[in-house]
Amino acid sequence: MEYGKRVGEIFKTYLERVKPVRRKVKERKESSVSSPEDKVEISSAALEVKIAKEAIASTSETRKVRINEIKKLIEEGRYNPPLKEVARRVLKEIYPFSGE
Repeated sequence: MEYGKRVGEIFKTYLERVKPVRRKVKERKESSVSSPEDKVEISSAALEVKIAKEAIASTSETRKVRINEIKKLIEEGRYNPPLKEVARRVLKEIYPFSGE
């Protein structure tokens, strides 16, 4: 299942980009100083959504076609991926040295 591998790649890209953002947000909270200036801050959740959208946008055209196919199957109620396999691959991406 090629799409499982690609989902893993997108998820991995997302995680790699989110970690520095979370670290930066945490550092800002720890070192925040009150000032009379107006400023706009984007929440870490909004930054994560932005990163996820960028990861998806960076996929190939072939991948976009497959995503549209899956969306259609979901809308029709006919998408039934092997959930154990999906979970195994996600965990493998998160914990690559888990022994499997």
